[in-house]
Amino acid sequence: MSFHFEILCVAPVMVFWDFLDKLKYHNEASAYLATQECSLDVFLQSLSPMIQQRGWDSHLASQSVIQFWLHNPETISLWKHRLEDAGKDNLLVSRLSNYQSLRRELQMLWDK
Repeated sequence: MSFHFEILCVAPVMVFWDFLDKLKYHNEASAYLATQECSLDVFLQSLSPMIQQRGWDSHLASQSVIQFWLHNPETISLWKHRLEDAGKDNLLVSRLSNYQSLRRELQMLWDK
């Protein structure tokens, strides 16, 4: 099982909740996270319940986030500054994708 983690944007709280509400189906391939802080600890804490809910391998999913953090210090710094500039009513939005689940979803769509 392999995962991909990425930071997507800084968004107002209501925009993020509206986005989640508009997802038409339960997307088991991706978990969207939103935090008010740009720190590895905060992301790992917010990720834990989603990993358990989906039955994903917690070690591999966490390692994906940690590897992103270790290999992208410039990107982390950029997003941290953007979040600070945006103000307290905004969230840093990220996504953790499970490649195997994403592959199954795409295959189901192609078969329809």
